[in-house]
Amino acid sequence: MQIKIYVVKTEIDKDISLNVNLPSLKIELLNEFGGLTIIKDCVGLWVDSSTVSTKGFKYICKDKVDIWEIYTDRSVKSILETLKPIALKIKLETKQTCQLFVINNKAYFL
Repeated sequence: MQIKIYVVKTEIDKDISLNVNLPSLKIELLNEFGGLTIIKDCVGLWVDSSTVSTKGFKYICKDKVDIWEIYTDRSVKSILETLKPIALKIKLETKQTCQLFVINNKAYFL
């Protein structure tokens, strides 16, 4: 199984006073799954549907994202039981409104 966790770092970069503990979450994932690959500094684009320009266009926003990738032979049920609490911690640490992770190309949102 392939797991991808999208770690949006935009808020961390905006406010350096945030006490972010992502290294401990990486260690937690390593202890649970035995391996972790980090794909750094990706760009995520999204449409902000809450804002519309005077010409009727929605604004496109940009985020700085790291993708944390894991491969495992565990079942989806086992992955979800282990990953959900960690993903919630990532969401809180990074001040995301929604946390995305993907298991074998199926998206999960918290």
